[in-house]
Amino acid sequence: MITCETTFDLELLNLLKGCKRTALRIELLHNINLGETANFRFLRGYLTASLWSSTDDAGEPLDNDFGITSIATESLLSAWASAHGSCAKTKPT
Repeated sequence: MITCETTFDLELLNLLKGCKRTALRIELLHNINLGETANFRFLRGYLTASLWSSTDDAGEPLDNDFGITSIATESLLSAWASAHGSCAKTKPT
């Protein structure tokens, strides 16, 4: 299970292929949707804001036609890694 405490280096260095990679994407999207940890709530907000603030080639906002589930697996994993790093840096000691 992917959590804020998960070490993401292994997932990023050894990207899974085929069915296993699809399962990872499904689990990641499920956790983003649930938002049970601060990391996943932050990630959901980050991805939503990214779609809202970006436009297509015609200048139309991406969030008009796309949602978080439209984002490529590689981009989701990259955003998750970034969010995990931000979450870890801001954790109270």
